Amino acid sequence: MRPIGTPISQRLNAATFCIALGIVGILFLALPKAHFSEEEKRELAALPALEWGSLMSGKLAKGLDDYVADNFIFRLQVTHWAHVIRKFRGQPEDGIELFAATSNKNTTPSGTDENRATNSVQLSPPQQADAVPTPPASSRQEGAPLSQELKPALSPAMTPAIQAPQTTQAEQPHTTTSTASASSEQSDNTPYQNIESLIVYKNRAIQVFGGSAKSIAPFIAIANRYHQELAPDVRIYCMAIPAGSDFFLPRKVNKGIMREKESIDQLHAGLNPGIVKVRAYEALSGKTDEYIQFRTDHHWTGLGAYYAYTAFAEAAGVSALPLSSLVKKEIPNFLGTLYYKTLSKDLASHPDTVEYFKVPFKTDALYFPKGMTHGLPTKLYAENAKGGNSYGVFLGSDFPLMKVVSENKTGKKIVVIKDSYGNAFVPYLSSHYEEVYIIDYRYFQGNIKTLIKNNGIQEVLFAHNTFMLNSQYTASRARGFLDGSNSAP
Repeated sequence: MRPIGTPISQRLNAATFCIALGIVGILFLALPKAHFSEEEKRELAALPALEWGSLMSGKLAKGLDDYVADNFIFRLQVTHWAHVIRKFRGQPEDGIELFAATSNKNTTPSGTDENRATNSVQLSPPQQADAVPTPPASSRQEGAPLSQELKPALSPAMTPAIQAPQTTQAEQPHTTTSTASASSEQSDNTPYQNIESLIVYKNRAIQVFGGSAKSIAPFIAIANRYHQELAPDVRIYCMAIPAGSDFFLPRKVNKGIMREKESIDQLHAGLNPGIVKVRAYEALSGKTDEYIQFRTDHHWTGLGAYYAYTAFAEAAGVSALPLSSLVKKEIPNFLGTLYYKTLSKDLASHPDTVEYFKVPFKTDALYFPKGMTHGLPTKLYAENAKGGNSYGVFLGSDFPLMKVVSENKTGKKIVVIKDSYGNAFVPYLSSHYEEVYIIDYRYFQGNIKTLIKNNGIQEVLFAHNTFMLNSQYTASRARGFLDGSNSAP
């Protein structure tokens, strides 16, 4: 017969558990709540309002769950230890580990637009250099007059977000730095982590691409429409930027199928023959043993952008500047968007270095806030960039519209419609164009026909990575630039 009553040890265990639970609850209620996670580069969930409609629909319960999850005490420490425990709790024979990604709730449109591709796999890196930035403090001056031809049709939106910090690295002559890529060392015995369709393999995070003929078709259609509707003397280029999926995924994941190359081939086959194809993929595919793609971030490096620039120069019929003529500078200890997506310890222990190569020409740059026909001074390189915002060294991050004027009086003018990959690329163009106009497809609200006509622009370049080329959103924004119908996203 079982004894009547509860043993003292069980009572003590229950009391200890209740006391610990109560302390955690009191600390949760008493401690101040953060609004933004620097570690994850995102806004944290706020306490939802008590409303009858949200209560009945279940949104209130979901909001409370998000609020508790985002504000739980020692949340990041617990998350890190959970990753460690998962990693060492045993692996299947093929060495594959499956991880659940760190949640990224409440991401603003600026943090998701660049990954709205209608692929079989969709990714949403957290907000970083893809947000509309606040310009460096040294650049926030009174408006400086632009060309009088710039009309009020230019009305890009501008909202504050990040600010690019500073490097103290001294200028140094360029010497090529090779970083061995995963693709040159792939082995089916090497384990990898699959974190919400991000592969972490050999200390590198890689996005899994899955575009299709259907998803690339809208962009093909709008690019061809540009060719039909713009003046016949306006030359149009299209540069499809590989995001590294083909170059760095282990064979056990992609089965040897180069999906980015397939998508780019579909794009080129569908474009009007009058549109000039810039073959960035081919320029980069032979350089995968060099430092062309960040390990912890979804962007390419300054060196990767340089090789794409050589492909553009070939397509445009000009001589690319040799790398030895550029001044190389570095910003160390960069952990980018894919690290913040995964919080992978493997990535944290192998931070990137942001290399940028300054063109040897004097340039003046302006950015245009909403409703202004007078630009505000900024710089081609935001050399105070550091930490998680280090990619912002290129152009100071994403502005709706910029104008760069080079001392090279070639008389040539080009407008670049780009995503954030274009930031590292466009500085090289100032070596060949007297004026470079830079449109970020997410934030510009003007009419591109008016911009071209009023400023005597002779060339247009689409510069988008493969995820964006397969996005209906990218095509719809480009369509709006033809008739000026875009509004702030």
